[in-house]
Amino acid sequence: MILLLPLIFTAPLPLQEADPVTKSTHVFGRVMSDFTLSDGADGSGKGAEFRRVRLGVKGDLSAFASYKVELEFAAGDEDDFNEGGPVEGDADAIFADVYLKLDRLFPASLTIGHFKEPMGLDEMTSSRFITFMERSVTSGFSPARNHGFMLSESSDELTWQAGYFYDADAYGTGSDADATSLAGRIVYRPWFSNRGESLLHLGAAWNARQGTKTIKFYPGTHAAPSSESFILTDPSTLGLEIAWTRGPLSFTAEQMSAEDGITGNTASATSLQASWFMGHQHRGYKTSSAAFERAQGADGGAWELAIRQGSWDFDDTGENDSGSALALGLNWYLDSYTRLMLDSTQVAPEGQEAFNVLAIRFAYDF
Repeated sequence: MILLLPLIFTAPLPLQEADPVTKSTHVFGRVMSDFTLSDGADGSGKGAEFRRVRLGVKGDLSAFASYKVELEFAAGDEDDFNEGGPVEGDADAIFADVYLKLDRLFPASLTIGHFKEPMGLDEMTSSRFITFMERSVTSGFSPARNHGFMLSESSDELTWQAGYFYDADAYGTGSDADATSLAGRIVYRPWFSNRGESLLHLGAAWNARQGTKTIKFYPGTHAAPSSESFILTDPSTLGLEIAWTRGPLSFTAEQMSAEDGITGNTASATSLQASWFMGHQHRGYKTSSAAFERAQGADGGAWELAIRQGSWDFDDTGENDSGSALALGLNWYLDSYTRLMLDSTQVAPEGQEAFNVLAIRFAYDF
């Protein structure tokens, strides 16, 4: 953390140069209603749940300061935050993003609060804009949300993010001074135009953690059986990411590897994905977060086809667990804010019988 402080305080505060900005407040939210229709494992997982129900406010405080306060009301989203959240079935709302962001005061933007540590393209993409109902298997390696601060800067060509975080529960409380992480991510774009209509994204991320990290992901749906989770101690994690878009066609590839700081055991995962809009729409992209955003051109409706292959290998951790998942997706955009998603996934854990998961999501945001 001390190494980052000179980057914050190396420039004078240009308060006298600021244009007046009216204080603003915008209410926003999202709802995702999931139905798992079938699986061939042990019959568990069928049913319905609210995967996410969020409500928040965001806005500007001044020319230099903006804020976001977002709460999660669906117990189905607890695993997207950390291992310290409420127990299953807890009815309390929990924190999603709760932060203050300062721009133009320092050489880089400074974000302080509870938000995602920078790692992984699919993980950094909002759940409103991911292509499948669940993120890729590589996202299980990402630290998700914790309490800390992050410096960041972006242009059309380059985005970088670096932060220091305390492991926190779902209410942003981190009481263990020895459970911290140093995180960094950099993305280079050789070309980028029209909010992602033409894009080449090349990224890398690194995370050094003191404490434990649970790796867990959902290759089918959140309700269906998942791969067996496991815990690494003092892990170092490296991530690589590539994305290419040309109009309605998009390809992404990610690879994650983590090494236990005590035993030296390693775990890894890889994801390959392709998607295609059946019209003139394309995936949106935001340079400030170096992640995909709302589909462009879908105001009048759109159809999207997608395929994804994921694999994981935990054998070197002593868990003797590896496998793969092949997913097919069909997304119907009624408009830019309302989407019906249909996913069919074949999950093949090594040494076990493969099973299929069929699920539907009704999602909207405002």
